[in-house]
Amino acid sequence: MYHLLYAKGSELFAARVVLEEIGLPYKADALNKITSQNALADANIRSGLAIADRRNGEPGFLTETSAILVFLARNHPEAKLIPRDPYEEAQCLEWLNWLSIQVSGVAFEQVWHPDRFVLDPNTYREVVTKGWWTTEEHFDRIEERLSDQREWAVRSGYSIADIYLLVFWLWGERIGFSMAGRWRAWTRLMGRIMSRPAVRRVMLIEGLD
Repeated sequence: MYHLLYAKGSELFAARVVLEEIGLPYKADALNKITSQNALADANIRSGLAIADRRNGEPGFLTETSAILVFLARNHPEAKLIPRDPYEEAQCLEWLNWLSIQVSGVAFEQVWHPDRFVLDPNTYREVVTKGWWTTEEHFDRIEERLSDQREWAVRSGYSIADIYLLVFWLWGERIGFSMAGRWRAWTRLMGRIMSRPAVRRVMLIEGLD
């Protein structure tokens, strides 16, 4: 049994989608009602996936979204959420690492938490502005990679990379970007993803429907 502890609106939205795709019973608890981005950050510190009984009989707990996605996908190969081919698996992991480090850990952190980059509050505005520019640059890079007529982020099929990309598309909407107007290839991919029953269920739960 899996127990997901998460903040609504956080990256662990992707983990809940994966749990729905797998189709096994699980428990999910929102840690708190998010009223500010600072609250979201505080909740993320305590969030993660509890594994009640691993194959060796011991419980476990994972906290990083990309690690949780890979664990779930590999632990449930029947869901076909991670490529079997080693090169395509590496491409999938490349997406996860880049999104986690550069898009989430740098760009959105600058937009939402400038205090983590500089000590002087008088310079927060400059950090936020830089974060917006960096986010746009990263979104342009995503669009470029998806503009070659591919159906999914990794050519072999739907994977955890696509699910993780949805998080950042939704975050772009949240901060006011016109995602459908500016990043059309990415938006087309997200349309395919959001039509999936598992994704629809989670979006309804999250109030995103």
